[in-house]
Amino acid sequence: MTPGAASNPVKVLRLAREGKDGAMFYGIERLGENKIRIGPKDFRLAVLGQPLPDGTYLGVEVAGRPFSDRQEQFDLELLKGAFAYQLFRGLYVAIYSPIVETKSLVHAELLNPYGSPMLKLSLSYTYATWTGETNLNTFCQRLAETFLKELPGCTFAKSKPDDVSADINLRLDIPQGADLYEFISSTDKQIAGVERRFASPSPAHSSKPANALKPDEHGYRWWVRYVLIPLAGSAAVFAIVRYLLLRK
Repeated sequence: MTPGAASNPVKVLRLAREGKDGAMFYGIERLGENKIRIGPKDFRLAVLGQPLPDGTYLGVEVAGRPFSDRQEQFDLELLKGAFAYQLFRGLYVAIYSPIVETKSLVHAELLNPYGSPMLKLSLSYTYATWTGETNLNTFCQRLAETFLKELPGCTFAKSKPDDVSADINLRLDIPQGADLYEFISSTDKQIAGVERRFASPSPAHSSKPANALKPDEHGYRWWVRYVLIPLAGSAAVFAIVRYLLLRK
């Protein structure tokens, strides 16, 4: 049985409203046991048998640029007019390859595990394409430290290198009354600005790892992103993929 199912029956919420310019804003509505509406579009809602370590057990898996037919396409503009308090407890919305200004942003996740809405972001920089004048790992460490200081609501920022890339994981608290689209867009612009401030591209000073990878060598994150994600179609696979990509 889904956690809380007995004492908390599914509530169907109706949140559509009309803006000043006549545009309709729908917010976030749970339409049934396995369906959720974000903006005017309906998505599958995965109900996990047990809560994940972060307390979530209701999941939406979407993509800005879908890898396969199994992934539902998601435009961030669907979140216009949706507020943080509408993220009901236990919900996460995982957005792979979101279409944003920050090209390094490969994963965004809205969630409300314990009644406190938050945004998790994953940035990825590959050794093969890095052209900065500083070592990529050093660049990411300094970048993470700056994000923690400068991004509003940022409570966690950590860089983590693996065999093909250096990643930065961020966690930000979202004010209950914040418009989710505006919050993500503002955060995206600030991240892109910090990246531009730090980056000093110069092909002559390319900083690749000493043990450069062969074309057929890939780390587990590569397999997760390009093999598991396209095949994801069940709540169990969703949970595994999400854990592997976002673990600290």
